[in-house]
Amino acid sequence: MNVKIIKAFLNKLFQGSINDPDFMKWYAVGLGLLNADIDDRGKIRVHIWDSSLKVPNVSTAHTHPWNFTSYIVDGTLTNYLYAESLSGNNRQRRREQVFTKGGIRTISEELVYLEPYGFTSYPAGSCYSQNHTDIHSTGYTDGTVTIVEMGERIQDGAYEYFAAEGELKQETSHRAKPEEVRPVLGKILKRWV
Repeated sequence: MNVKIIKAFLNKLFQGSINDPDFMKWYAVGLGLLNADIDDRGKIRVHIWDSSLKVPNVSTAHTHPWNFTSYIVDGTLTNYLYAESLSGNNRQRRREQVFTKGGIRTISEELVYLEPYGFTSYPAGSCYSQNHTDIHSTGYTDGTVTIVEMGERIQDGAYEYFAAEGELKQETSHRAKPEEVRPVLGKILKRWV
């Protein structure tokens, strides 16, 4: 992966988004993430990880309805992996959700135990692939930029995991406002000069 070429391409997209809020459709995700599709099919996205967008106490462990490959353009991303178990110290609520045109619909919820079994950190210039069934969460340094290539949808839904007790904070996504987009992109562009 030629990071210099990818940064030059993204630089144009980011500058365009700062100048014109409708240049790209950016979404703020409660995990601490700003993302936008960069292809016409919605299969390739740019992700910018920034803790200013993180919802306090948000659910972070989850699966996806598709396999994907993530290319780290700048910063460091850490992928934490988990497995469900029959017992343990980390009791969680597992919520199965289906993605529909009308939004996200919950199908079921049950108590499970979730145990960590490994993590890997990926610096700029590296990539990794993730299976749709892998339970994972993402750690990052602020300003980490990744390009994510999603495979075909394998299933209609995915799982999110929450603490068994306490308030349920679902990972949320909304169309990002210019006042959310500009500061995050501005920090990236300033660093890339």
